[in-house]
Amino acid sequence: SSEGGKGKRLFPRLKTGAEMFRSDSSGMEYSAGFRYVRDAATGIPWGILSVGKYHQKWYFVSRGYVFFSNNSTYLTGMLTARYYYHSSPGDHLSAIIFYGRSPDNPAQYPAKLMSEKNISPEGFYGLRTKGGALIFRREIKKWAFLAAASYEYEEYYPGRLRNKVSSAIAVQYTL
Repeated sequence: SSEGGKGKRLFPRLKTGAEMFRSDSSGMEYSAGFRYVRDAATGIPWGILSVGKYHQKWYFVSRGYVFFSNNSTYLTGMLTARYYYHSSPGDHLSAIIFYGRSPDNPAQYPAKLMSEKNISPEGFYGLRTKGGALIFRREIKKWAFLAAASYEYEEYYPGRLRNKVSSAIAVQYTL
């Protein structure tokens, strides 16, 4: 259910998007697209651009999001370096640094903050955040193993900042 108790939503009513990818023979990769997130009161349109480069066992990508509101422009950026350390494309180490909030990150959907603190989606995406993550992924036959750690310095309410450390371990089996 998308209801979070006492009539508060945990998830957006609608989340949609599209993205076009293009690559060339030099190992460059380009994309452009949009995302649209709608809650009960507001629709949030985002534009997306990314440029990536494959070089030997490395993949580097820069990804940016832009959201235009009535009086403001909100920017989010992410840089990723991924090293493919084994023969499987699923085996990689990744380092990510980011600034801002992304509509592609479900952990950053502002439902709780908007409902409890009366902050608009525009206000939420205007809150400052920056950080990084390290990700290890390994595939063995039908199994995939993932370990991740991240640090985020986030403004969780206007003028209030905090350190946020997260970690995850996941195991996946493909039928």
